Amino acid sequence: MRVMEAGNSPSVGEAHSSTSDGQPVGFDVPGWTARPRPGRITLTGRMCRLEPLDPGRHAHDLFAANADDASGRMWTYLPVGPFDDEPTYRTWTEWATASEDPLFFAIVDQTSPLP
Repeated sequence: MRVMEAGNSPSVGEAHSSTSDGQPVGFDVPGWTARPRPGRITLTGRMCRLEPLDPGRHAHDLFAANADDASGRMWTYLPVGPFDDEPTYRTWTEWATASEDPLFFAIVDQTSPLP
């Protein structure tokens, strides 16, 4: 990682450090320490809640909702998908449920039981 020399203030938007490939990674954060991982708990907000992904409760409805995107554009920047069928999607949700990093959640509207 390359770091700018002391006394050279970066302009707004200029990265303070970069990877060995020259990709900007942002400013150093002095005194930063690792934080505890979030738990697999339901987080409730005013309009929606985040529920830990559960294939039995979420896979069918999420697959159906994802099928609304006939063009597949929603998958452009995602590392998985699109999925051809529900069993394949369910298999992925089972893998995702076991993942420790990242953790996967379903976004559920407060006015609906569907994710």
